[in-house]
Amino acid sequence: KNDCYEDVYEIGGTPQRFIQKSVVGGRCMTNSNLMILCYELLNDFDAVSLYPSAMSMMGFLKGLPKKLLGDPQLKYDFLKKQDGYFVEIVITKVGVKREFPLLSFIDENGVRNWSNDMIGKTMYINKISLEDAIEFQNIEFKVVRGYYYNDGKNESIKSVIKTLFNERKKWKLQDNP
Repeated sequence: KNDCYEDVYEIGGTPQRFIQKSVVGGRCMTNSNLMILCYELLNDFDAVSLYPSAMSMMGFLKGLPKKLLGDPQLKYDFLKKQDGYFVEIVITKVGVKREFPLLSFIDENGVRNWSNDMIGKTMYINKISLEDAIEFQNIEFKVVRGYYYNDGKNESIKSVIKTLFNERKKWKLQDNP
């Protein structure tokens, strides 16, 4: 009704399975992933509407994914000019170690591990996560393969999310569940 998916395609098969590898759910961890015994009352500051907020900020990629086809497409200079991408990278350097690392790998048991020890490890990552890893952990990497989008973004979702959020807020103020 609101054209949020105008020019946005549903994908399947090999591109969908590849892109899905870069999807990482939320995480709950303590500083340095240490166990902490706490005997005091804690405040739980949980944000609201994180998924809709993210959709509103990012919009939806238009068009079909295009396969990266070697040099120069496998270089970051090419990727950073695209609307979006999903790539397999091998990390060659982690310049900044963090107590809450942005980098992770899946071990032989299928468990995701957040780590600074990523040199030589393979990671599937999207545009926003890679930009964050470069900015906040100063990583260097080699792009192995992936898909990119360069047909723009559909940002109609922004007004829809704003309307829904304001409507929800109005009803909550009236104690209407």
